Amino acid sequence: MFFVGDYIRKVLLSEQLIMSLLRQIQDNSCNPDFQVADLLRQCKILAARLDYKPLKIWVENELNGYPDNESVPEYRIIKRVLLQGSFENGFRVYRNIPFRLNTKDKKKTNTILNTIYFIQGVSNLKSLVETNKSANTDKLSIPLSLDIASNLGMFVENLSPDYICISAAQVINVSSVVNMLDTIKTKILDFTLEIEAENSSAGDAKIGEKPVPEETLDKIFSITLNYHTGDNISYNGDRFTATNQKNMSDSKYDQRGASFPGGFAETNYGKMVETQYNIETQDLSQAAAEIQKILTQLQNHGGYSPEEAQKKIANDLVVEASSNPTAIKKLKDWGHTLSD
Repeated sequence: MFFVGDYIRKVLLSEQLIMSLLRQIQDNSCNPDFQVADLLRQCKILAARLDYKPLKIWVENELNGYPDNESVPEYRIIKRVLLQGSFENGFRVYRNIPFRLNTKDKKKTNTILNTIYFIQGVSNLKSLVETNKSANTDKLSIPLSLDIASNLGMFVENLSPDYICISAAQVINVSSVVNMLDTIKTKILDFTLEIEAENSSAGDAKIGEKPVPEETLDKIFSITLNYHTGDNISYNGDRFTATNQKNMSDSKYDQRGASFPGGFAETNYGKMVETQYNIETQDLSQAAAEIQKILTQLQNHGGYSPEEAQKKIANDLVVEASSNPTAIKKLKDWGHTLSD
């Protein structure tokens, strides 16, 4: 009896009367108002259901920040950053002027200072964007430490060596951070689409199941979420071709057109579902009693095994409720309660 709830939920998913976790994530990825942090928390659930550690680690890093520059994904690295500083020589001051380091003598220093590694979690990145919006500026300024700034004057082109840098910052467009957050959404969308192509119900698997093989997950992760371009692997695109789920009406459990001993046929069963109880008005306890009664009749007079009987009831309940939104809502609630 308690398995009926699971079957109801599976049929609802297959008929697209409720949205799977994968579809929720995909829809939210395309919603410009849906927060990246909330989307990542949904991916955290997905990582647990897929039982896939690399996805879990990636989600944790995106939410809470990366441990160091070496672990930062390539889409979080911005190169050729503008440097801006204030310089003085004891007599004259130049404030907040863009400058370039002397690349001939200090190529390595130039590369380091002209590159930003964003190790912050997505909520901090979002705060950077919002702070600059409130300040009504499209530029994001990241101050360099004073000890670095004080040594920059002698390396700056077109500036007398007697000038010292009294403050300096790396400057980028705020849109760079906005694009970074948008890239995360797109990568999540790509990942879930590939997972759905392998197994459309993978996001609703129970803990402990392995809905997609580890090797396949590795390939999908490497192609869609892997952040170092040098690590991308080649693959056969046919490997990720979607497999259409077989409609339950074609399965061995749907025998509404068959006749059984004792004259129990499709038309009688349809009337039984229609007249013995009303999905809209009955509560779960009443429905449970009616379901148990039909289960017994299917097994005793219809020739069904217990599992086949439960699957048939789940399928036919959904069919009966599919044209009635109120009944669908109640059926969802029953399905969740019975499976819990």
